[in-house]
Amino acid sequence: MFLRVTQAVSRQQEYAADALASRVVGARALIDGLKKIRSSALVYDYYWQQEISPVLRAGYHPPLAQGFASYLQTPAITEAMDEVVERSMEEAKASLYDTHPPIKKRIEAASGYPPGPEMPDEEPAISVLERLPALETELFEMPARMNNVGKLKPVAWEDVGKQVYLPAWQEFVKRESSSLRGITPAALPEIASNMNEFSKMFPAKEAEQRRSQAQSLLGAALAVGLYN
Repeated sequence: MFLRVTQAVSRQQEYAADALASRVVGARALIDGLKKIRSSALVYDYYWQQEISPVLRAGYHPPLAQGFASYLQTPAITEAMDEVVERSMEEAKASLYDTHPPIKKRIEAASGYPPGPEMPDEEPAISVLERLPALETELFEMPARMNNVGKLKPVAWEDVGKQVYLPAWQEFVKRESSSLRGITPAALPEIASNMNEFSKMFPAKEAEQRRSQAQSLLGAALAVGLYN
């Protein structure tokens, strides 16, 4: 009962804050902001797992905010974000224990206010932060300890391929060199057309896992060969 009452108060406070924002800057800016926050939050976990975590495990830390800004501008990500937001809004289910109202309800409530003026392109909110590189370094200290990689070294995104992925690919290819014996780049199209046969040498029980391992090895071998 206590949680239901206090969370209901919290949700009403959110509506009140949204109403104030709509009166100050217009509903359009608030709604755009809510959608942008929602889409960025949905994408961020994937960005961290796919782009940041491998770099951290290798002992480096890339520019977090800079990378995420570029990630959000990737055409494939940009195209998917609007669809993901709309779907998540439709599928979201309200609970008596939610601290915030569903974003769909917040947008519906804000839509009752005047839209306000078109907002000019301005610097992102992160631009008001001072010492951003130092803050990011401090932020990475916890995952560094969790991954037992010691003190992380800074790395620019344009150097991640050479300093992080290339050594991992080289080690992978060296470890699986027996599977690659006699294979040349010219043979890759034929192998790709008979991937099930090539993947039989891998130990995974599921055929799809074996195919994935085989494709990863061939991709790593090709990348190492091209670099050399």
